[in-house]
Amino acid sequence: MQREVRPDHRTGPQQLLMDHRVPAGGRVEDAVIAPVAARTGLPGSDLYVRTTAAVAFAAQQAAVTCRHSDSGDDAVTVLNRAFDLVRGGLP
Repeated sequence: MQREVRPDHRTGPQQLLMDHRVPAGGRVEDAVIAPVAARTGLPGSDLYVRTTAAVAFAAQQAAVTCRHSDSGDDAVTVLNRAFDLVRGGLP
């Protein structure tokens, strides 16, 4: 069963990361680039697409790395906090 991320952000990067699995023999980056390209209508080689995918992937990696089981926050909460930082422009 897939856990739902904030309904108000279902089209955001969190949903892109949760909805797309890496195909067998594929690269993780391609699994993130493809849906960003499809959503924007831009080619996968476009700088905007690649930068957006890289930021989404980096936020997810940071959330996984920084999540501590003793913090009381589940993985989705930490992931949402990481995307909130990105959304806020990393003040």
